[in-house]
Amino acid sequence: MMTGRLGNALRSILDIILPRLCPVCGKRLTVNEEGICFTCFRHTERTFYENTPYDNRVARMLWGKMNIEKAVSMFVYIPKGHISQTIYDMKYHGKKNLCTAMGKIVAAQIEGSGFFNGIDLIVPVPLARKRRKQRGYNQSELFANGISRITGIPVCTKAVERVSFSISQTQLTHNERTRNVEKVFRMKNPDMIKGRHVLLVDDVFTTGSTVTSCGNEMAKAQGVKISVLTLSTVILHGISD
Repeated sequence: MMTGRLGNALRSILDIILPRLCPVCGKRLTVNEEGICFTCFRHTERTFYENTPYDNRVARMLWGKMNIEKAVSMFVYIPKGHISQTIYDMKYHGKKNLCTAMGKIVAAQIEGSGFFNGIDLIVPVPLARKRRKQRGYNQSELFANGISRITGIPVCTKAVERVSFSISQTQLTHNERTRNVEKVFRMKNPDMIKGRHVLLVDDVFTTGSTVTSCGNEMAKAQGVKISVLTLSTVILHGISD
């Protein structure tokens, strides 16, 4: 209890010196708020796919494309909406703490559903070295770290790598997206995920082409099982995954 009180006191002091702002509305975050404020969170459209992880829109989009156990996306991605602004800040505004905070928020919200039961490792979709160097970090890896802090499930970043710098998915058609990410992932250390149940994590799910390409490469490891978790899913067309 004392640790919590001291932590809140320290956060209060830091918030005075370096106030944290909600990336959606610009409001100052309170001591108990992380990532986005409670008001914006309440107005962000949820999918509640964690209640049907084996049969929902995201899971069905992966059927027949990869050997999938279960899949969840937490939010609906709406252009110029609450979550789209958050993800834009995560990717392009260097807000590393926001990436981790959103992972913690997602994990805390769906942990009670039992979705994480049986998961051995969390594997974030990797970035190519060139893009990671440009950005300075992989937002999906930081998002995965946030999930790990809540669930205690370790993050593995050494099993698979991205070997090509594919062009942005934003303006591509479904078929072009699929071709754009074909053979861009390579297994590095299959023994790290051999016989394990792996949770593949990314920020946005659109057509599933990126997740499918990465998942099928990881499926080369003997006895591996793969589930998927993304921060959001696009219902409309034309948004990058």
